[in-house]
Amino acid sequence: MMAGLILGREGVRSIVSISGPAHAGRYGGSVFKEGDDPRLSSAPMELVDPQAPPLLATHSRNDNLVKPEESIAMVQRMREVGCSAEIYLYDGLGDQHGIWRDDRVPLRLFQHIEDAIKAFLLKTL
Repeated sequence: MMAGLILGREGVRSIVSISGPAHAGRYGGSVFKEGDDPRLSSAPMELVDPQAPPLLATHSRNDNLVKPEESIAMVQRMREVGCSAEIYLYDGLGDQHGIWRDDRVPLRLFQHIEDAIKAFLLKTL
């Protein structure tokens, strides 16, 4: 989300977030140093503006690592400023993101998540 929001519509046509955090300070400290672009130490929620690219937020309803309320709040914030934003909630396996079919390499998202992302990208690209 950060890259898409910082680059805006001129640099990004759409954003897909998979269980992404939207608020600042919830998941560890910043790795950025003095002199870096100050937006890099912001949270996605703080970077939303009317020129943001369309967003699809996917999130497991039972994710306890990054709560689904993060994605719900991000979509609401995008819509408040007039941006296109969708949410795809699903019942993932376990109590974290629940996005992988199995642990074989290469990792593959569950088909229903891939399908939601594909449909979104076909609309926005």
